[in-house]
Amino acid sequence: MRLILVFTLISISFLAKGQQTADIRGVVQDSAGVGLAGVNVRLISKTDSLLTSTSNTGRFVFRNVKSSEFRLNASLLGYQVHDDYYKLDVDNQLLIVMEPQKNVLDEVVVFGVPVVIKEDTIQYNAAAFKVAKGALLEELLKRLPGIEVDRSGAVRAQGSLISRVKVNGKDFFGGDVLTATRNLPAEIVENIQVIDDYGEQSNFTGMRKSSSEKIINISIKEDRNQGMFGQLTTGVGTDYRYLASASANSFSDDRQLSVLGSINNTNSSLFSFGDVTGGGRESNPSDLSSIIELDDGINRTNSFGFNFRNDLNETVSTYGGYIYTNRKNNTEGSTNLTSVFQNNTINSEENRNTDTENGRHSLIWNFESNASGRTYFKISPTLSYYSTNGLSSSVSTINNRYLSTHRSLNSENNVFSPDGDISFILNHRFKKAGRKFSINIQSSISGNEKKDRINEYRTNTDSSLFEPLEKTEQLQQLLLNDQNSGNIHVLGSYVEPINKNSFIELNYEHNYVSNKNKHETFNTGNLQSNSLEVDSTYMKYAYQFQSDQIGFNYQYNDEQTSYTVGFGLQPTNIVGYTLNRDISTNKKFINFIPSARFSYKVNKFSNFSITYMGRNNQPDFSQIQPIRDLSNVQNLIIGNPDLESEFVNNVSFQFRNFNLKSGNTFFSNLSFQNIKNKIVTNRVSVSNSTRQETSFLNTSGYFDANAYYLYSLSMIEQVFNINVSGSANYSNNISFINFRKNSGRYLVYTQSADVSYNLGDWLDLGLRSSFTLNQTRNTLSSMIDNDAYTWTFGLGGKTYFKEWSLSFDISQRINNGFSDFISANPTLLNVYIEHSFLKNKRGTFRIQGYDLFNENTGVTHEVLGNDIYQTRNNRLGRYFLASFNFRIQKFPDMK
Repeated sequence: MRLILVFTLISISFLAKGQQTADIRGVVQDSAGVGLAGVNVRLISKTDSLLTSTSNTGRFVFRNVKSSEFRLNASLLGYQVHDDYYKLDVDNQLLIVMEPQKNVLDEVVVFGVPVVIKEDTIQYNAAAFKVAKGALLEELLKRLPGIEVDRSGAVRAQGSLISRVKVNGKDFFGGDVLTATRNLPAEIVENIQVIDDYGEQSNFTGMRKSSSEKIINISIKEDRNQGMFGQLTTGVGTDYRYLASASANSFSDDRQLSVLGSINNTNSSLFSFGDVTGGGRESNPSDLSSIIELDDGINRTNSFGFNFRNDLNETVSTYGGYIYTNRKNNTEGSTNLTSVFQNNTINSEENRNTDTENGRHSLIWNFESNASGRTYFKISPTLSYYSTNGLSSSVSTINNRYLSTHRSLNSENNVFSPDGDISFILNHRFKKAGRKFSINIQSSISGNEKKDRINEYRTNTDSSLFEPLEKTEQLQQLLLNDQNSGNIHVLGSYVEPINKNSFIELNYEHNYVSNKNKHETFNTGNLQSNSLEVDSTYMKYAYQFQSDQIGFNYQYNDEQTSYTVGFGLQPTNIVGYTLNRDISTNKKFINFIPSARFSYKVNKFSNFSITYMGRNNQPDFSQIQPIRDLSNVQNLIIGNPDLESEFVNNVSFQFRNFNLKSGNTFFSNLSFQNIKNKIVTNRVSVSNSTRQETSFLNTSGYFDANAYYLYSLSMIEQVFNINVSGSANYSNNISFINFRKNSGRYLVYTQSADVSYNLGDWLDLGLRSSFTLNQTRNTLSSMIDNDAYTWTFGLGGKTYFKEWSLSFDISQRINNGFSDFISANPTLLNVYIEHSFLKNKRGTFRIQGYDLFNENTGVTHEVLGNDIYQTRNNRLGRYFLASFNFRIQKFPDMK
């Protein structure tokens, strides 16, 4: 009875409105707040039945709607149907949020929009990219358009190296890339965001004042934020190869704990050890293959780490981690170094054997609070300790026309480097909308204590005489270098809104760097003597760099357009002095630093931006200290205390586009950089010897330009895809040879194509090819011009039959135009067969053959100034490995 009465009253109210009409407006968005295009929206009422579809920004409108009470139905392939009743006043706007539709069909998840492009973020919906069951995050990244994972595990997005990884917005193991990509399972990932990160302060204020770094943020599925997962891997092989690794993760919403450990001598790594360098083979779509990689030499690595995150209460959270890595490396190799001068060429051929042990401890922690909702602060202390112990022996022959030196060298080095950093950031939002204040303070202290013991025997031969003249030299050196550094960086920002779309910012930046260095060299010419004498290179030197910048920026934002213009005035002071000699420098100058940025959002799947930025680069300490470094008597290094800082002008362009209908993706980047007062080398050939001297000076004329593009075609969705990419780097590098200026114009052009074919759950195929051109041109006629190119072809595949799978990967490299020293054209072949068993196929046994042709060799070719540097190093060769992997997963919805 009550329902009838209510219905009657509503009907009377509706009739009382007579023939009044209204425009019903709204926007349809996904769960990330991005407007959805092409959504079918139907309005149904007693007097109306209307149908429309959303625009590119997700907006829709129904005009002249007679009823204020109606039902809306919104539908789009890949999303749950939205169906609800509304009662609105005239001209109100609706917001409809559509959740993704997840239909379980043979364990394949269908997702509507695979890629969403925002201003500084590209978001990939993980469910739209199929990977094998049990695959790790690294394999998922390889399926995403615009992302490349090389053989060492380094990840690049749109041609730029990924520097950090976050999980649910927080650093995971200090942001270490390999730790995340080689330990997190792909199946727990909701989406992956590739972000141009300008730092926490810029993200808060919205002002882009510095160059960005590429980072990845991994969002975990809501139903996988509670549970436990991990894996255990063990293996033994021929040539005494072994590996064992374990990972355990416990997630309970915002409380997370991860523990990882590994021991192996297969050149694999759980953690990035400094820069991710070297190379091995590319991994196939599987778990175990992704943890076997190659660097130069043979490594034995032990790694351990943990990561912890917890919300102490509703406003305070803490997270951080500890990493320990110990690596022992043995490398046997040879080097050919050709140094070209106007009237002569010095050529050095060297064979060497090096044993190195590196150790690293790193503790990174964060405390953050958002107590009042308007004020946020974060404190991040970091402690690290790095040590290196090395033994090296080498034999080399150096020729300079009729002069030659036969050199035998044995050296031992020890390096100890502690480091402490702390960062504090405070962000505050005022009651007035858009008014903000932020301050970021960073401070660090570090030490570097280095000890080198060198025993050297040299035989110098002068063949210009009828009877060649030989002279034997013996040298014993003890080199002690103790460097202490400190740094303080302060950045403050105040933002004031002018209106809804416009803002101004006042900012201040202070940067102070202090270095103190003590350098001592003890020489004994006769190895039979026990006496040590201090030579003339004993020196204590101090160096400070200070800059203070005051800046102003104006920014405008609307739904499609954003631009910023600004400038800064930066007084800079460089001071250097000796503590025991009468040498001092004091340089002061002022830089005017303009900046500008323009971005335009074509639609939610396409945007472009143009950025100009200027910055200072200070001299490196080794370039500015006024000593003669005799640690390598064949190449003496002389610092220049009169060096000025460099000033860099950089212009960049970026365009990104995703076609929702075809699934095709296009990315492109262009950049140009000019450096004023570029710090360059001056190489001098010492007369009547095979030696060289290197000094430093400032000059003009340096510039470089870079271009990158990637076009990804989805010919048959989830079945047949093609990626075509290319890059070009052109640089006008300046160097001086015997005080004469040379412009070395270097071009590196690369064109690549990848084709992937996936047929259901039983076949994966991938074909890849690339071509690289290295071209060198010089303005000095005495220098060597060169054209060299490299072709690379690869084919990989994996087939499944019930619990069995077979995989292969073969690659061929063809080098042309290089010297015979590095003319290797290796063919690499890897195969394995594996069997999955236990419940949910959590156990995997594999037999694998690696580098079956035993042709893997580390080869490099570099041109630096007047030097042509070529190396050949041993790498881990053919071996066979039997391994077992067990995955652990326990989530609330799993039995």
